[in-house]
Amino acid sequence: MTKSSDQVDKLLAVMDGKEMSVVEMMRRLGPEHRTYFRRNYLDPALEKELIERTIPDKPTSSKQKYRKVKQYREWMVWAGSPPTPSITQCCTDAL
Repeated sequence: MTKSSDQVDKLLAVMDGKEMSVVEMMRRLGPEHRTYFRRNYLDPALEKELIERTIPDKPTSSKQKYRKVKQYREWMVWAGSPPTPSITQCCTDAL
């Protein structure tokens, strides 16, 4: 596992299925600087589509929070099974 994978795993573990702000996540994890947290925890989790913004149109909003994506939560139920289809496919299949 890479360092960023370990950090993403730690981030997901503290989220506990709740919507959380950057400040709330940082308090639980303890990184010293917001930039460090964003680069090493938040951005990799967003890029891997494991978390999503609650206000996607306003990524820098002071009210912005993050939550685990449904796909990740479903995958955890099957622990060890391959992840479900991509978010895009998941959403279009539901339509």
